[in-house]
Amino acid sequence: MNTVELGPPAGRQAPEPHHAEASGLPYGAVMAAGAGSHAADAAGVPAAGPVLLSVAIVLAVGVAVVGAVRMRAGRLDVRGRLSQLAALSIPIGLAVVGSGLARHGGVAADCAVAVVVVSWGATVLIAARLVMVMVREGSGPGGVDGTWFLLPAAPLAGAIAVAGLADAGAAGSGAVVGWFAMGAAAAGAFGYAAVAVAAVASTVRRAGRFRASVAWWISAGCAGLAAAALGQASAISAIAPTLGDSWAVRWCVWVYVAVASALLVPIIGTSAVYLAHRRRVSVHAPWPPTFSMGVYALGVGQADRLARDAALQDWHRVAAAATLVLWAGTAAVQLYGTCRRQHECGSAGPPPD
Repeated sequence: MNTVELGPPAGRQAPEPHHAEASGLPYGAVMAAGAGSHAADAAGVPAAGPVLLSVAIVLAVGVAVVGAVRMRAGRLDVRGRLSQLAALSIPIGLAVVGSGLARHGGVAADCAVAVVVVSWGATVLIAARLVMVMVREGSGPGGVDGTWFLLPAAPLAGAIAVAGLADAGAAGSGAVVGWFAMGAAAAGAFGYAAVAVAAVASTVRRAGRFRASVAWWISAGCAGLAAAALGQASAISAIAPTLGDSWAVRWCVWVYVAVASALLVPIIGTSAVYLAHRRRVSVHAPWPPTFSMGVYALGVGQADRLARDAALQDWHRVAAAATLVLWAGTAAVQLYGTCRRQHECGSAGPPPD
């Protein structure tokens, strides 16, 4: 699981918020497993849904426990972690888990309420911390990369979680809940557009050069997440008569799915070229591709629900199946890397006296 240290080594200046690597997302594995659990039904493997959701829950608890132990031992700089965009993976991961629990109803849905509340609390806390750091240090979007898309992804994931609670009846289905989810979805969608403009402007300022990174997968995934959030929030029963069949919602969903699809083409192509040129077996695989493909599948699913198009339905299934394949491949590489590192540590023998 992704527990890469995000804090700077002693004696070095902390990195600006927008320089956090996607490979160091503390809840990256949680996000990926949770997204996979949502894709299982559409992929035709419904039995995998509860399994992946259980994996996501275990990972979420495990990362939290390890973090608490490290913090107690003075080996974890919490303030430093909260000053990086990668910290937003925590509320996003919790929101994905919460929406997954809500789908099961009963006691699971009741537990989902607490998870979603914590997720929103973490979103507000981390966002406030990031703003404070940016204002105090004067750091702006001069080096926008894919991790910046975690900013709109947090309220979008939260909106989907609230919509899931409303559908399960765990948080009521009144207009207040519906409009809250819709407001969060709209804020996230507008936020995505703002970050996209900043990313383009940053690339222009760099004379068309930008730093290739796995983090750019998040830009495509977040567009799919925007489509999913707008579609699911507008379908909440209390506001569906007003927004459910709205042309504005339909077009927004379709546009964001189109944007995500357009971004995935060069991203997948670049990733394939990178993997083809590797001359050694990797011992680490990042989680953003799996999460991004999973939430992209959710967005395509909402586009299919609104359009009732056979081609979109088939594409939804393909994206969902690709999510499970990516998760299995990434998990296998992560497990291989963990076993290899343990073997290397064991073969080194005990440290000298």
